[in-house]
Amino acid sequence: MNQGETHSQERAASRSWWSSHCSLARLGQLSRICLALAASSVAAAECNESVAGMFNPCVPVDLEHPPELDVNAERVVFAPATGTCGDEIVQALIADFVANDVEVIDRESLALTLIEHKLALSGFLDRSTALRMGEIVGPSVMLVVKATRCDTEQEEFTRSTRRYDSEEEEYYRVPVFFSRTRVFLRLSVQTIDLASGRIFTAKTVVHSPGETFESEDDYPEHPSENRLRDIAIARTVRDIHRWFFPWTETREFVFFNTKSKHCDLKTAFQAFRDSDLDRAFELSLANVEACRNSPRRKFQSNAHYNLGLLHRVRGDFDLAVESFRQAAQLYPKRTIIAQAIGESNEAREARAAMQQIEEQAMMAFDLAREAEDEQVEDLLTNAGIVDLLKANLSEVIVIKKIETTSECEFDLSIQGLAGLAKAGVSDSVIAAMMDRASR
Repeated sequence: MNQGETHSQERAASRSWWSSHCSLARLGQLSRICLALAASSVAAAECNESVAGMFNPCVPVDLEHPPELDVNAERVVFAPATGTCGDEIVQALIADFVANDVEVIDRESLALTLIEHKLALSGFLDRSTALRMGEIVGPSVMLVVKATRCDTEQEEFTRSTRRYDSEEEEYYRVPVFFSRTRVFLRLSVQTIDLASGRIFTAKTVVHSPGETFESEDDYPEHPSENRLRDIAIARTVRDIHRWFFPWTETREFVFFNTKSKHCDLKTAFQAFRDSDLDRAFELSLANVEACRNSPRRKFQSNAHYNLGLLHRVRGDFDLAVESFRQAAQLYPKRTIIAQAIGESNEAREARAAMQQIEEQAMMAFDLAREAEDEQVEDLLTNAGIVDLLKANLSEVIVIKKIETTSECEFDLSIQGLAGLAKAGVSDSVIAAMMDRASR
């Protein structure tokens, strides 16, 4: 009676996710992550090739993916969530982190701590606030979740369909009634390493699962929006999980399996099929040499193609392109080789672009840190006043320094004043400190 919608939109969203995933990955992991993007598109092209599929069936291979973010998530704290569904999403994320043996700081305790230190969290954090948070809660990773959309759309519509009457031996049309529910979930998540103050760009997660029921009698009840919201949240948790934890994906590849007197690729094929990629690589290197004497250029091409595929699995895109080009020169009829060359070049360009972005980000980070260090050095405190006086500077100079320094942070509590007096700071200097603090 009821029937779920097709998965075409999910496949399109998956391809889009891989593209986004590749562009945002840190440089050290880009090769392995971008491989998965290329693998996804190549697998679709290769495994649909009739000749390749007939004689070289697709082989499922488990690809290990590292966490996307370069951050140590052994201890996590969540800022107060904003937006509809925000708390529900955060609770689901907490459950996932706890299930993966990550310490999650209690949210109520955090709220009390923030009140105690007169620190309010509203929106995304800047670096100075992040560092102060790190001083308060200790080395942790903070997640700031903002749900910008969490709503449901329901609709009803009809379509006619043909039915066959066996008694009358003729077709007739009948109306079919549909009830559809779709949930839209969109959120931005900012990740902050409170130990270093490093702030990762806020990333957007979007999911919109839907389901349709049909009936020939009347409009059926709508699919459950609660169940679809649970599905959207579960998919959101899955995506964010991959930012912090290793994960495995199974992809399908064509790996040529040629068994002949001159060029035997069977052993390498079996290693690839068994996910022993290191052994498959070693055997494929040997196959290229062994197949040089094969009288059939097609077999030589197969050996170079297999080696190129494994170079890509290892993230060596330059070597992969070289092997694929040799395969194309030997046997130019295969479109999958041309596709593999194009996609390997795209992955190589993505890695170069990511390296440039990473270098620019590091330069900006260093400049910001230098500026902050200069600001900290120019910060005048009680200890600085005592140091100036110990350097035998006159009270006039010290007072002038108090009046002209851009940043002052004096402890003028009873204990602070007592400490200044004990260090020999005169009443005139202390009065100047109090005047400056009152501005």
